[in-house]
Amino acid sequence: MLSMACRIRGIRSISAVFILFSFLHLACELSEAADTLIQGESLRDGETLISSNQVFELGFFTPAGGNSSARYVGIWYYGLPSLTVVWVGNRNHPISGNSSRLTFADDGNLVIASGAGDPIRITNSSAATGNSTLQLATPATSSSTPAWGTPSSGSGSTTPPTPSSRDEAHRGPEQSEEPPPPVVEDCRRSGGGEYSLGLDPEGSGQVFIWRGETPHWRSGQWNGRIFIGVNVRPLSLYGFNLIPNDEGTMVLTFTEYNSSLFRFVLKPEGRLNVSHLVNGTKYWTPAFSLPSSECEFYNKCGNNAQCVLSTDASGGAACECLRGFRPLAEAEWAAGNWTGGCVRRTPLRCGLNATEQEAAAEDGFTAVNGLNLPDFSTWERSSTEASSCADICLSNCSCTAYAFVNQLGCLVWSTPLADIHQFTSTQYVLYLKLAGSELRERTGLGPSLFFSMPLSFI
Repeated sequence: MLSMACRIRGIRSISAVFILFSFLHLACELSEAADTLIQGESLRDGETLISSNQVFELGFFTPAGGNSSARYVGIWYYGLPSLTVVWVGNRNHPISGNSSRLTFADDGNLVIASGAGDPIRITNSSAATGNSTLQLATPATSSSTPAWGTPSSGSGSTTPPTPSSRDEAHRGPEQSEEPPPPVVEDCRRSGGGEYSLGLDPEGSGQVFIWRGETPHWRSGQWNGRIFIGVNVRPLSLYGFNLIPNDEGTMVLTFTEYNSSLFRFVLKPEGRLNVSHLVNGTKYWTPAFSLPSSECEFYNKCGNNAQCVLSTDASGGAACECLRGFRPLAEAEWAAGNWTGGCVRRTPLRCGLNATEQEAAAEDGFTAVNGLNLPDFSTWERSSTEASSCADICLSNCSCTAYAFVNQLGCLVWSTPLADIHQFTSTQYVLYLKLAGSELRERTGLGPSLFFSMPLSFI
């Protein structure tokens, strides 16, 4: 399973390999285990803890190619020829020399003690006591209840298995009538780098990469099997699952296929690289990378526009307004500055005054294929079929588009359409609301279906 390494108000997300603080009456028995450290003991530089399944190792290390005198406390894969770190405890506070030790403060929190300066605090758990225990474990090997998991100041790498607690109630069929208030502390506040990754705190059931506070990439909604906006091999996606937990939040999990280890690394440039350790080998093999193209950068072309990749060798990106729309700033658009997006050429009839409506044709829809679905959709629980979904959008003047998606149901948009790009899957159809005069023009974006009062859908 996968952890997103984000902080949750009142709870902590627990990294795929995680350290357990537990308060055990039989601590003396645990102190003999190679994966455990108890209060009063220290782990010296050069000593390590190894998880009982011999997958992970905790200790002091120096990054490959880094400052040879800088030392860190971290967790890495055990037994691989190259150091693959999955968590760093003091990434912003490196230490020098090899005389430091990992131990417990009087309040039970974990610290790095050295001969120079104050101890560096690794944990800050209010649940810690003077009888704390540190255990390097995975869920399958731990029998204790954690008071603390690996903190959000990780290495940029997450690994299976463990759930990622994020997200308030998902806007999908399993949502209760009265969703609980959000319990999420924004993942984007987590320290350590310019980019962060996590589930959408607004409850859309999407995975986001943020650059600071700004979205950089999104996965599209979860439909119960896959994220509908991601073009990767199905085998790489079918291990994911998004499920509710007892706290009223959503949990993203990932189960390895065929016992292979998967590694998710958020690179400094904001790209998520996924690789797996093939059984019988000790080397990582790339699986996929996201965003996979320039067009997948969030809202590359602004609102009401789509990003199209060039078919020539350059593979560059260009922007086109959706059918029935024109550039907001013509000169900037012509110069290749597409961030302003597009606006309607013809206003919808429903937004006109009574006199203007008499001369205008009925609003309707055009079906657009070959695109990902835009951001900011709302799930309409009252609609169970495509025809009723169309009626809902047509009767609401603020509705700009709709889609009926298997396993998700009726999605409607009441805002400008954001973050649209070419998508190789033809499974999803976006029905774009246009003025009647625009529907009579049969030129535009790809194959379309025109109707003003929808009767039936395929």
